[in-house]
Amino acid sequence: MKALQSSIKIGLISIGLLLIKLMPLIDTASGILTPVDTSVVNIGQIYRLLVFAVLILLAIKNNIKRNLYVLPLLILFMIVQCILNMNNVMQVIIAWTKLITSILIFITYSSLIEKKHLSIKRIYDLLDLWAILYPIAFIIPKLLGIDIVASYDSTTGYKGAFYAVNEISFVLSVVVMYLIIRLDQNLKRKYIVLLVLNIFCIILLGTKSSLLVVLFFGISFVYRVVFKRWFILVSLIVAVFIGWCIFYVQIQDIIQRLLWQREYASASNFDFLTSGRIRRIEQGFLMFTENPLYILFGWGLGLSILHIGIEMDFIDLLFGVGIIGFICIMAIYSIFYFHRCEKNYWNNLALLTASILCCFAGHILYYGQSGMALGVLFLFLFINKNDKNNRIIRNYTE
Repeated sequence: MKALQSSIKIGLISIGLLLIKLMPLIDTASGILTPVDTSVVNIGQIYRLLVFAVLILLAIKNNIKRNLYVLPLLILFMIVQCILNMNNVMQVIIAWTKLITSILIFITYSSLIEKKHLSIKRIYDLLDLWAILYPIAFIIPKLLGIDIVASYDSTTGYKGAFYAVNEISFVLSVVVMYLIIRLDQNLKRKYIVLLVLNIFCIILLGTKSSLLVVLFFGISFVYRVVFKRWFILVSLIVAVFIGWCIFYVQIQDIIQRLLWQREYASASNFDFLTSGRIRRIEQGFLMFTENPLYILFGWGLGLSILHIGIEMDFIDLLFGVGIIGFICIMAIYSIFYFHRCEKNYWNNLALLTASILCCFAGHILYYGQSGMALGVLFLFLFINKNDKNNRIIRNYTE
């Protein structure tokens, strides 16, 4: 009996990881099929409900005590919001499922690593596979003639078959952050190739947030690693020059679009950097404070469209779940990082970058692709531990 239970646990762990690994392919298929026939059930929603169910079973089967505290709290709050929004129950449940899935990814799998039921190598394998699959998911639709413009206000930018621009922008940002950190730890040729391919995808996408992540982490990598190794510095300069020549047209298009946005569609530099999101904050706060129940419990997670969507996650989260929910959710993320993750150079930088993206770019905390990517990022921060030489501890729980 014990052998059967152990086999079930191992099977659930593997199924959960496999499902997360397949996210690029599932979302590509969903992006291709959903616009063609809106009557078709969204593959992405079915997929994420399956991931959610597997994570719940994993938490129960492995008796993960942290989940026993976190899950009832979040589910209770979801029920309260459903009662307060009886006409929009499904929208609330879907949004909460995505939020809880993100949290369960790092709480559940980090606990399994601590219990030595899971090797950290399998987490690296997951991120390595993402770094391969996302460029493929961008290139294949291009070869098939699926040329979807990423920006609504211009003809520049390409997002493959992915449905949501902001979400895929954050996912690619997470992959690039991971690859740069891995390059610092292990200067392998495969990570250089994968980094170039994923930066190529970001150039095709052309969003400000992902381009800034490449710039920010690239400068950090140069400051931290490259200046100490002149051969790498020279190679990097040559690579940048070649990249500029290859992607000259795309880069010029992006620059022209950004200049147009700053000149004609933005009231200030900050307004430009937030893509006009700050204009909606004042009206949002007026609507939020007009009802005492909104202040305490929010107007319903995922219901911004019925009120006003700021598209800045921390503010949207506050409006959606109220002060009580906001404090609880932020406490979960904060306690996990500050009590269970090592506060080293790259971890702090990745947390700061993700927080800035949540604050100003949005579409992360309770969204499908980006929410799962955030969970995986926090899981990576948990395993990214350094020794005295500032290199990864190779034998940590392996």
